[in-house]
Amino acid sequence: MLDKCTEILSNNIMKEKLSITSKQKEIITGAVIFVLFLGFLGFIHMQEGIGRHKTAFSLYTTFAGSDGLMKGNAVRLGGVPVGSVTDMTLTDNYRVRVKLSFDQPFELSADTSAVIETDGLMGPKHIELIPGGEEDLLENGDEILYTQDAVVLNDLLAKVNAMMQDKKNKQALKKDVISGEINNEKESD
Repeated sequence: MLDKCTEILSNNIMKEKLSITSKQKEIITGAVIFVLFLGFLGFIHMQEGIGRHKTAFSLYTTFAGSDGLMKGNAVRLGGVPVGSVTDMTLTDNYRVRVKLSFDQPFELSADTSAVIETDGLMGPKHIELIPGGEEDLLENGDEILYTQDAVVLNDLLAKVNAMMQDKKNKQALKKDVISGEINNEKESD
């Protein structure tokens, strides 16, 4: 009987030691969720870091002006995104040197050209690569020598405006010449 009482007493003591209050359960659950959240953030950060440094191939090119081109803009080949602009610096002679990074190497001929283009009328800029026909290929770290700068919309509009003004002036001059000839004919009659 003493053994039975001791057993019941020890079971009750163990239950009291092992019993967890609802507040303690909430704290443990919150701590587990917080640790899982930190692990998820760490995983995301590692994936971004891996993607950022995953550059298998880089080329450089230099433009007189880069109007609107920024780090992160796409590099396209045949209209398909194949890389991105990863660095832009100003050279000693005030030209813009651009680093193009690719996830995989491409066989581009040495006479490939790089053109800064715009998506649509007012969209973001990107660099379009236009392969040439030479047999020599660009290697990792090489320079693309043939470039075409961005077309600045204001400059384009100014040219169109100048052409329209020139046409208007020519029409006015032609009208003056014709009216002068008519006046000369009337005076001679």
